Amino acid sequence: MASQAVTAVKKTVTRKWLFWLLGGVGVSGVLIILVLLALIVMLAGILSSPDTGSTDGTLNVSPDVLRYKSLVEQYCKANGIPDQVNVILAIMMQESGGDGNDVMQDGAKDPTDSIINGVKEYARDYQAAQKASQNRLETAIQAYNFGYGFIDYTISQSGGYSKSTAIAFAGIHSQGKMRSNGTYAYGDQDYVPHVERYLVPTAGQGSPILASSPQVAAAIAAGEKYIGHSTYVFGGGRNPSDIAAGRFDCSSFVHYAFAQAGVNVGWTTDELVKEGHRVSFSQIRAGDLIFFDTYETNGHVGIWMGNGDGFLNCNDSHGVTISSLSNSYWKSHFKGVVVQLTQ
Repeated sequence: MASQAVTAVKKTVTRKWLFWLLGGVGVSGVLIILVLLALIVMLAGILSSPDTGSTDGTLNVSPDVLRYKSLVEQYCKANGIPDQVNVILAIMMQESGGDGNDVMQDGAKDPTDSIINGVKEYARDYQAAQKASQNRLETAIQAYNFGYGFIDYTISQSGGYSKSTAIAFAGIHSQGKMRSNGTYAYGDQDYVPHVERYLVPTAGQGSPILASSPQVAAAIAAGEKYIGHSTYVFGGGRNPSDIAAGRFDCSSFVHYAFAQAGVNVGWTTDELVKEGHRVSFSQIRAGDLIFFDTYETNGHVGIWMGNGDGFLNCNDSHGVTISSLSNSYWKSHFKGVVVQLTQ
């Protein structure tokens, strides 16, 4: 009897509440409330879903790398870095291209173990890099190549990754020994730009997504082939013999690099500065042209790499190289001119 009485009271209350709701806001009001509730539920589901940085339509990595994506997602999640999936794929692309058994180049004898070990190592580096005051992502990426000790070193020297600290660290650990290409004989001091050529910054954020512009990655890759194999010649790079010999000036090098990606741009800095549209330095992204006032206004040009401070350029000191905007010379000659190309 008591349970029947309670049920009757519940039904009466429910009916009264429904009649009040219909009378107060009407049928249309009820429908609006139901739609809003549905939207709230959908939004909650989206916000609670882990972000793996997945951009399947624009991944700038090989099919051999992509076949391991589900494994990378699994172990990134297990190591507390579910948003770093694409970075791991880019590292794998740099390390092995997805070929062979040791795809992450960590000494493993099969791909699964290599991914397990590689993701675990990167997760340790990434978490330690969070104490950096700048370029945390780049700090973690370079540490994957140099080792964990690079993190404390670069933070103590510059608050986080910079090209100059990467070079200095390589110099220390190589005891000053140089390779024939002019880099120190320890690891890859250009590891960050080598990995990030497969990455571009997410608009308005410091974290990357895989390149949405294959032309940018192709232009940078074409230009990087001349690092250590080129000479700066004013007016060079405008005929097949110069190109074959790696003789460029700054603007012909930019023209050549983008031409290999199917993008036609001007031959001179005067032409290049008028391509696309100007943006502020805070909006710079991989593939943008960055100009410097050297022998004249906007007299030198390079291609922004998309990492902390690196740009690919041909200059009279090193030929084709990756320079750092934190270098005192380039910093003093940069007057804020950045051009984004449009296609």
